[in-house]
Amino acid sequence: MERTLELIPAERRIVWRLREAPPVAHRGLALGEAVVSLAAEADTGGGIVVTVETTHPFHLEIEGEFATFVEQVPAGRTRYLLTYLDRTDVRTVE
Repeated sequence: MERTLELIPAERRIVWRLREAPPVAHRGLALGEAVVSLAAEADTGGGIVVTVETTHPFHLEIEGEFATFVEQVPAGRTRYLLTYLDRTDVRTVE
């Protein structure tokens, strides 16, 4: 069985194999010094809204069905729109 979430503290990296339809969340993940919460909140029809909350920056890879999205996530709360059409992402830092 494939693991849907892989935490790699030595690299400050998380690989999330997002295979489930939203909503799906992983909260209170320990990644070294960082405490991370990931939430795929909704499918907008043009993409999936993902919210990330973290106490420290880290590297995030989200493997979707058709594309892999790679981000350097800043500390705080950030929302991403993982789009279907152009395979790029849109980030909003809150």
